[in-house]
Amino acid sequence: MDSSADTQHKDPDKQFGLALFYFLVCAFMAFAATALRLLLLNKGMGAGEALAYHIATQPGVAEVEAEARTFAQQPFYYLLAYHWMRMFGQSLANLRMFSAAWGAAWLMLLYPAGAWATGRRAGGYLAMAAAMASPFAAYISLTTGPDAMLAALTLLCCIPFLEFTRDKTPLWAWPAWAAATVLILLTHPYAIAIPVFQAVYMMLRRGDKSLWFRRMWFGLLAVCLLIFLALRGSMPPEAQRQVAFLLPESMKQLQLLLVLAGLGIVNGGPPAPVLTMDNFTALTVFSALGVGAAALWTLRLRREHPRRVYVLCLFAAAPVAVLFFACTSFHGVVLWPHFAFISSAAYLMYAFVLMRGRSRTGRAGLAALVLIVNIAGFQACVRSPHMSYDWQGAFKHIVKYDSVLTTDSPTMHKVGNLLSLAPPDHRPLTDYYSRRPSYIMSVTAARLSPLNGQFETAPEVLVAEAAHTQDCFWIAVKMDALEKELPHAWRARFFTPHHARTFRSVFTEPDLYVEQLCATRDTRSLRAMSREHFVEYLLGQPEPPNFLEGRYARSNFFFEKGYLDLAESEMLSIRKEFGDLRGIDLNLCFISLAKGKEDRNLQRLEQAMDLCRSAQKNDPGNAYIDYLIGEILFHLARFEDCRAPLKAVLDDKNYCTDNSGVCMRASYFSGAALYRLGKKEAALPLLQYAIPSTDIGPKASYLLGVAYYELGYPQDALPHLKRVIGVQILGDQAVQLVDRIQTENPELFEGNKAGKFMK
Repeated sequence: MDSSADTQHKDPDKQFGLALFYFLVCAFMAFAATALRLLLLNKGMGAGEALAYHIATQPGVAEVEAEARTFAQQPFYYLLAYHWMRMFGQSLANLRMFSAAWGAAWLMLLYPAGAWATGRRAGGYLAMAAAMASPFAAYISLTTGPDAMLAALTLLCCIPFLEFTRDKTPLWAWPAWAAATVLILLTHPYAIAIPVFQAVYMMLRRGDKSLWFRRMWFGLLAVCLLIFLALRGSMPPEAQRQVAFLLPESMKQLQLLLVLAGLGIVNGGPPAPVLTMDNFTALTVFSALGVGAAALWTLRLRREHPRRVYVLCLFAAAPVAVLFFACTSFHGVVLWPHFAFISSAAYLMYAFVLMRGRSRTGRAGLAALVLIVNIAGFQACVRSPHMSYDWQGAFKHIVKYDSVLTTDSPTMHKVGNLLSLAPPDHRPLTDYYSRRPSYIMSVTAARLSPLNGQFETAPEVLVAEAAHTQDCFWIAVKMDALEKELPHAWRARFFTPHHARTFRSVFTEPDLYVEQLCATRDTRSLRAMSREHFVEYLLGQPEPPNFLEGRYARSNFFFEKGYLDLAESEMLSIRKEFGDLRGIDLNLCFISLAKGKEDRNLQRLEQAMDLCRSAQKNDPGNAYIDYLIGEILFHLARFEDCRAPLKAVLDDKNYCTDNSGVCMRASYFSGAALYRLGKKEAALPLLQYAIPSTDIGPKASYLLGVAYYELGYPQDALPHLKRVIGVQILGDQAVQLVDRIQTENPELFEGNKAGKFMK
């Protein structure tokens, strides 16, 4: 790549030996830098690393590709990482070594790019030195994920393109550039910025190359894009995706500032996740000043080195423009590692101005500024806390207070279920730590909708479902969502909180909150209900104004859902604790009546009668109690005795106006009693009155049809019987009776004939 190499070394053997020497020097520098990075920057797992580890450790190639697409990621990197770990072992360290290998390749590729940018071999070493001294480049090279690979492939795509800027282009540059372009597009969607910058250069510098050459180049670019579209596959619909990284609405505007300050990050080290905010702000500002000064200095040299200046400036500007456009036009999130493929432009500009700049004072000042910023950035990175301190600390805290030794190994612990309500980008972290032998935890992670970032299932519902089967479990939630999703008053009402602790989040604010929730005795007593009713009770019962009203509401809920034993137990507990309060006997009468009917238990019905008589003494003249007494007597087969209380209810016109449902039921039981006594014609109007009732109406219709049939009016029975067809239990009996009527009176089905009572 050195422009002077053609004149200095004519002997092929000497050229090969010199090239081998330069290669070995670059390899040694890259290896030494990588080893030093591993020694100094060995931090814990980050959220992005956890996602990469989660995808790359799927059981098969198809699963890796499907999981990557589920998280809206290009699968190329993860497929390579999957095969890498199959060869060297499935561990986080080996996955980081995969990134470290790409980081070393990134450093080595900076040598030929720097040599072209400066026109001197020393410029290649200077570009490598700039990247080696950058904590950002060091950190990217040690982080699992496609960022280091993206940076290396960016240079792999640019180096053949640099050959296109020469007067004579070697043949190898065409296939090399095409292959690198396809690979970089398959690595990350934002990599489209590289072909964009190259296309802009070809259009702006069209005088350097012939029309035929430019047509060939754009044609090859179109072929590369078609190959990429054929290989990339399709992403699943948004509704089926997992949210990989989510920013709140208030943070999305900051993405634009992050893009504008992107070149300022490349030397100052990674932002707030690893540094304090004060250090991050200062380092980014001073680094941005250094990169800005290098960019302006590069522009001043455009007349002397037009091709190099155009390439370097477009290399830096086009990706920033693409990221800026992505922020404003799409739902994608721009994260600081995405600047990896821009950083190479900064390192090349540093090498260019330090080698080609005329002012020694300016070059010394720029070098000093960059060196100071990089030293401070490395110092901050080395002193930074554990990257996953929040999650690692949370798991240690859970194991400390809730762990039992497993039977498989005395060193392995088994802890209860963890309900993770943290942001989705932390879910792979949870999955990673939960599988470690020292923890081994069952995790239920809340799913967020990729469309709006909201919980698909409310956290309260997830907590209630967990409480239905587990006495105690843990929750992990961000502090900003704690009171919004799981208010303290609600947790304290149904659970006993234990071991609550807040862990400072290294990645995002606010902090991570961990707490153990143990269901109270009252909550555990509800597990006789189904899970749906259990959840409905925990979520649907409002906070009662006082304790006693809450107990009454609880008993009423049990009764409405059909849990008669629980309802009776609750009312008996109230009477034992508070004495014979008004209404307790009536509620117990109602419950005993329901149980007596359900079990056909005469003893329970007699008990219900005693309770209703007791309630009637405390509340004489209550028409509803009269109705209950009449219904109980009916179920006890005391048909003559039940008529008096039921008639008293029906005679109270004011009561029936306000309580038509009760009066319809009273009318049905009164008519049914008359039917049982053989007074069928007298029962007809009472049964007719009960038909509109939603619960007792089908029974009234069926009994009315039977009465008409037995009285010899089958034509009047048919409409009522047909109305019951399709109703559970009674429907089959109605069909049988209709068939009998059709057999006995076929003429009734030949036309519409009204009966005696049908007008």
